[in-house]
Amino acid sequence: MHEFVRKGGYPQGALFAAIPDPRWLRILAGHVFPIILLSLAARKLGFYPINVFFAVFWGLSIVSMGVSFMTAGASLQADRSSATYEMKERPNIYLFFLESYHPVDVQRDIYGIDTDRFQSYPANAGFTDYGKVYANSHATLISFADTFSFRSSRAFARGNSDAEVGIRYMLGGAESNTLLGTLKANGYTTVFLVGDTGYYGIVKDTLLDSSDGIRFPPRKNRISGIISCISMLDSRFQRQPLLGFTQRLAGLSAADDVIYRGSMEERVSQAVAAHMRPEAPLFLAFKGGAKHTPSNGSYTWRQHADWVRSGTYQEAVKKGAREVQRICDAVIANDPGAMIILLGDHGPHRFRDIEKGAASVDALKARLEERGISFPDFCDDRHAVFLAVRLPYGRSGDISYGLPLSHVNLFRHVFAYLNNDRSILADREPSESYWLNNVIVKEGRPVAE
Repeated sequence: MHEFVRKGGYPQGALFAAIPDPRWLRILAGHVFPIILLSLAARKLGFYPINVFFAVFWGLSIVSMGVSFMTAGASLQADRSSATYEMKERPNIYLFFLESYHPVDVQRDIYGIDTDRFQSYPANAGFTDYGKVYANSHATLISFADTFSFRSSRAFARGNSDAEVGIRYMLGGAESNTLLGTLKANGYTTVFLVGDTGYYGIVKDTLLDSSDGIRFPPRKNRISGIISCISMLDSRFQRQPLLGFTQRLAGLSAADDVIYRGSMEERVSQAVAAHMRPEAPLFLAFKGGAKHTPSNGSYTWRQHADWVRSGTYQEAVKKGAREVQRICDAVIANDPGAMIILLGDHGPHRFRDIEKGAASVDALKARLEERGISFPDFCDDRHAVFLAVRLPYGRSGDISYGLPLSHVNLFRHVFAYLNNDRSILADREPSESYWLNNVIVKEGRPVAE
């Protein structure tokens, strides 16, 4: 049997279902109640400044976790899925997420990047370049969720703390992670490297063997739990100096049995050395690539050409291309039978200022028309990404089966190819990209619904 079985019987596209999770009761008991007690104790002892601090933090905790408790927090028992088939071919799989990485033609046509060298590299190294592929989502965290869950994460609002927490549980190896569940069922060791940043912090669970991401750890004691909650709030707002302090204070470790250090290239090498074993295939996902326009409000250019002229993206792409080649060359030399997947997460958002505040597709199109920007160019900027796949031993083959590829369906296609069984694609999700609640790309073509 080779279909993806939804144990809970939830709708096909639903990532979350409202099932109360006692884990949030433990969070309330471990975080909020101790803060109340400490606040009362401080007041009793006359330490009013400390009392004010605990009172303010308690309020922040309630605001931050209240929505999560009612929505995504209660959904951590998400739409659970697992593949019930045995993979016929089990190569080591390297999934290289590329930050804000356009397909080669968009890099050339919009940014004037000399792509000849990078365009020739995939073909010379045995990759198949799938041209213009559209990401389902417009932000890294939810593109991760699309890829690992096999379902659209369009219900997630970017920046919503409850959505972030739910995604982190899934990415960390919760049962809702269809990709890791399938791989673990087939004997894989699973590793996910995201770098030392709180924004990509994950909550490690049973399906993920190792990660370098800053995690919200098990509550070893009440003080550690309180500081962990501070770190969660801090990473939500990306206040890096405070985040570093709370990480050290709480002893938040990023590693399990491996201490990952240095560049992503070095971390990949460390993960391979630690986890590659003859008896178990390895799945290793990691992140590199380019960069996008600032998302913290400092993006103030009023003409999209300024982002192009600045050269920021061009230099980031060139740097990312060199990193891709070094890592891929090392993998191919030492693990020629591996499958390597290069996947952009979303576009660089050079039209970020134009879409901000638009309430409808018609309003967005009117703004684009004022700037002389076509709707397809907007879709490309937001969602068009690079995808290239190297099959084991560089053999030729096409995982697309003539269908549009996207993040939610990528590994359905991978497993169909590895099993030589196209029927696995029978439960493909729609390959759609969204702006607000509107479909703007459908099956590889810009539209407006």
